[in-house]
Amino acid sequence: MASTLHPQKLLELFPRALDTGSQYGTVTIRKGGVSVECTTLRTDAQYSDGRRPDRVDFGTSLKEDLARRDFTINAMAVNVRKRKLFDPYGGREDVKNSVLRAVGSAEVRLRCMRGYRFLDGKTGERRPDDELSKGLKMAPQLLTKVSRERVWAEFRRILSGPRAAMVLD
Repeated sequence: MASTLHPQKLLELFPRALDTGSQYGTVTIRKGGVSVECTTLRTDAQYSDGRRPDRVDFGTSLKEDLARRDFTINAMAVNVRKRKLFDPYGGREDVKNSVLRAVGSAEVRLRCMRGYRFLDGKTGERRPDDELSKGLKMAPQLLTKVSRERVWAEFRRILSGPRAAMVLD
């Protein structure tokens, strides 16, 4: 769940909530036996280590928050009350066409590694668009500044996919 409320306000409003990462905007709200992660909308910041932002700036724009996502297929949101999809980057069409496309630059450090993992979709194989394909080929140079542990964690996820051989080919 996403919110414009800052984590401290969420913790005040929901006394049983858990601080599961308020420095990054995330609080787990517990109500009636149900737990839901709620994250404050954020804006993009520098990622010196290729993994975590140097600082987190909270925002108010859902579109700007979704722009931080790696791929169009996970840059969508649903207004549950109105039952309306918010899809500013064309993710629904990409899902329909089994295309993997980056939101923003495809040449971002860990995005290339996640890109390989996302090619193995739960419902079948995806193909990268031309820009992402170029970015994926740059993976060896882009990953030099990412920790070995993080690269290995992503690689293990790739290997556990049902079509790992296809992805690695």
